[in-house]
Amino acid sequence: MQSFGRLQNIYIVLGLAFLIISFARLGPWFLTPWGLTCLTLGASFFAYLRWKVLSRQMSPETRGDLKIIKAADIQTIKPWLFKNIIGQGASIHSILQILKRNVEMIDGHRHLGSYLLVGPTGTGKTFFAQLLSEGLYGRGSLLKIAMNQSGMSGEKIIEIILVSLKKDPYRVLLLDEIDKAPKEVHASLYHLLESGQLMDSLTGEWFHCPGLVIIATTNAASHSKEAAQDAQKNHYGLLDHVASNSTMDKALLSRFDGLFWFGPISVVDIAHIGLLQVASYYRQHGIDVNYLCAESIVDIVKENQRFREFGIRQLIQVVRHKSDPIIQQAKNNGWKEVDIITDGRGNFIPQITRKKKMAA
Repeated sequence: MQSFGRLQNIYIVLGLAFLIISFARLGPWFLTPWGLTCLTLGASFFAYLRWKVLSRQMSPETRGDLKIIKAADIQTIKPWLFKNIIGQGASIHSILQILKRNVEMIDGHRHLGSYLLVGPTGTGKTFFAQLLSEGLYGRGSLLKIAMNQSGMSGEKIIEIILVSLKKDPYRVLLLDEIDKAPKEVHASLYHLLESGQLMDSLTGEWFHCPGLVIIATTNAASHSKEAAQDAQKNHYGLLDHVASNSTMDKALLSRFDGLFWFGPISVVDIAHIGLLQVASYYRQHGIDVNYLCAESIVDIVKENQRFREFGIRQLIQVVRHKSDPIIQQAKNNGWKEVDIITDGRGNFIPQITRKKKMAA
């Protein structure tokens, strides 16, 4: 950090010397009041530039616009999250309460919280992170790191996160399946989870992220009745259970603002969530898809054992596969909105809303 500052000083001194020499070559004009005024203004500019650089290095508050962060209205996105994430109301409410408090108390030295979602596959953990990111900072703001990637060192993961946050500090960071990462990777995340601070290995500078929200997910130790019982007790009961039945130790778990239980959901709820996620995917391509009766695909869920084994992701693939021809038909014909019903045998039937034709 000090060598970096000395280098900047050298650049500024050289710049001033160049400015003086340039004026001196103009002859007697340089000694006139007008010439001295120009020199003073030039020197002041370089001094101001140096002050701005130093203030950015010394004041982490400048990493984000605190006015924007404080303006985030958690209450506005709460009903929207409840509508789209089925069956996890208690956990979502608790997370938003902590997030709201952190937003109100933001001081620039800490992130907006880190939250570990615990539960079986297909209960809406990843989808919640996606929607929270969209609700807070807009589409495209989610930064997802798959922690089960083999060969990914802790240093590499920190580097990826740092590069992304320097481009845009307003993000939700999703550490997906954090339990799958080795313990040495877990150790590298301690400071990030606790405070939202990252060290740049090239400059030695600490990077502060006051607008960062961290969501981690795990399905470790979540398929037993004990997990559900511990989740109903309190935060510490769930923490003890996860620590005893996974590769994550208490040193890692204690750095989260909280552990939150995303429990198993009904077949009908699985159908609803699957349709909502597919509809969200197609909205990104300019097509509004309305599935008029989620209950009509319940038989598809019941008959396919893979949904129980792999959760909602498998259902999403099936629904998207069945929807693709209809969506393509709508795009080819310029329709903006499509209503989809089923015939009771799992076949999807489109109902095109002609009055909402896409503008040419």
